[in-house]
Parts: sequence; C-alpha cells; structure tokens
Amino acid sequence: MGIPLEPGTVEIPTANGAMGADAGFYANLKQPPEIIEGLLQEGQIPAIGATTPPSVRPASPWEVRTFSDAKRSEGSRPPWVIDDLLLAQTATLVSAQPHAMKSLSWLAACIEAVGFHKVWGHFGAADVERALFIETEDPPWLVEARIRGFAKG
Repeated sequence: MGIPLEPGTVEIPTANGAMGADAGFYANLKQPPEIIEGLLQEGQIPAIGATTPPSVRPASPWEVRTFSDAKRSEGSRPPWVIDDLLLAQTATLVSAQPHAMKSLSWLAACIEAVGFHKVWGHFGAADVERALFIETEDPPWLVEARIRGFAKG
C-alpha cells in the first residue's frame, strides 16, 4: 500500500522498478508531475537507485550511488594534507565530551606533522611545512604549558 503523495511530489522508481512505500524514494520537486515525468524520461533527472554507466554519469557529490557503483569505481584519491586523516582544502570537526583531550590531541598532531612529517606515529604528513592551531576553549597558559610539555618529550 503506497503513501499518499503531496501535490508537486512524484514517485521515482528504483532500478528494479519498485514504486511507492516499497521503494521508499520520493522526490518533492516543485514542478507539476507531468514535467517531472518528462525530465525523468529524457534522463535529465536520474532515478534514485538506477545504475548508470560511469561514462555517462554526471560528476556530483550528491548523487545516490549503489554497491555496484562502488565496485566499478575508478575514482581518484583525494589530496590529503595528513594521509587518511585531513583532506586538503577542508575543515575537520572533532566532537567529544569536555576535557576528553581533543585539543591536546590536535595540538600534538600539528606539532608532529611539521616536526616529524608523521602524526601520532602512523599518519603520513610528508608535505606539511607549517600548521595553524586555533584554540577557543582552553586559556593561553594551558596551551603554552602543553607545547612546553611536548617539547620536553
């Protein structure tokens, strides 16, 4: 039994043709259903769950991909600043309970990346020449004491 659709909503079939509640995919596009169906037929809006050969698939980070897509993937490795830990041109958010050593760990990572070109004895950081550490929670005296502690070893 299907879920009633709101006006301006169209069901998008999966690769096996499932529709409605069994498929679980809906596109709430603010277009009349006949326009959306026309775009789907012309291939301008890929059906969710459909498998399209990589050669004709547009490059989009928001595209829904399947296990089959992952097996066929020939994607290139992203540019890492710290291998498998920090991508170039990105930001990293670390979340944990207060005083769970988030700042201490990343301060150590900054120092090790520049000084040893390896972070935490594992992650390569061959091209790191400098680091910027921004602390917003701990007072300066604590950060300075931590730096002195790392310098002592």
